Amino acid sequence: MLLREWDERDALAVQHIHADPRVMRYMTGQPESPEETQTTLQHWCASARQQPRTAYNFAVVLPATGQILGRSGLYLNTDPRIAHLGYHLDANYWGHGYSTEAARALLHLGFVHLGLNRIYAECHPDNLASSQVMVKLGLRYEGCLRQSHWANDSWWDKVVYAILAEEWRQLPDVTCRIEMTANP
Repeated sequence: MLLREWDERDALAVQHIHADPRVMRYMTGQPESPEETQTTLQHWCASARQQPRTAYNFAVVLPATGQILGRSGLYLNTDPRIAHLGYHLDANYWGHGYSTEAARALLHLGFVHLGLNRIYAECHPDNLASSQVMVKLGLRYEGCLRQSHWANDSWWDKVVYAILAEEWRQLPDVTCRIEMTANP
């Protein structure tokens, strides 16, 4: 598996993923239009050029075919020693461990190369697959933020999981490769 920077030529692959109601169900509740997806992709590409860089957003790719499976990202908070982890995949690739492998590579990036102390992830309480990924990564359940996110014309709860650098050091090493335009 490979994580690589986004390219504006990836628009069709991203649109395919973001147009799927199954993928967007726990993100915004609604599929994205082609225009919304283009704006999202432009934002991802621009964030890679930002200095100092605060977002590490990557395409999850099968190296043998170049097929884009989804997205995985690490986003620094106001305190640069803390980051938010996010991921989503094309529904056709769910259940194969790709999200876990990609997110594990981002934990490595965050703790080894960026010197982070804490990485957290959030998801809708009903998104059990995402919660399972977080647990497989060694993140611990911290609680539920009640009605903390507005989506699809309603307030959504979010469950929060996190891992500290000292906990991460005890986990297995990564197998996923990251290609970046510049060093972190």
